[in-house]
Amino acid sequence: MTLEQNQIQKLVSYLENFDKGNIINPSNINSKLGLKDKESQKLFSVLSSFGAFQHVYRYYCPNCNNLSYEIYNSLDEINKVEECEECYHDLPQEKYKYIAIYFKVIRDE
Repeated sequence: MTLEQNQIQKLVSYLENFDKGNIINPSNINSKLGLKDKESQKLFSVLSSFGAFQHVYRYYCPNCNNLSYEIYNSLDEINKVEECEECYHDLPQEKYKYIAIYFKVIRDE
């Protein structure tokens, strides 16, 4: 995946709005940069490898179709969750099918 100069400028401009500790949904950047979901996920994963972001997770409830309010720092944390915080329905054992990946800003430079 290669970004054009104008995409890089838009990305930098977009990221300037976030402070350390803020959570970014990579799909929000798709329309700004003309990326697909897998491309924006890959982009943020690469940026995470440089220490700018950390993967964080939310679960998607297959019963009520809502994302969790809680943001989890690891997959182990999310695996301990047994019921939806919105509808209180039991979550399926195979939670990995219902995980949304977000990114937390961990560097403010």
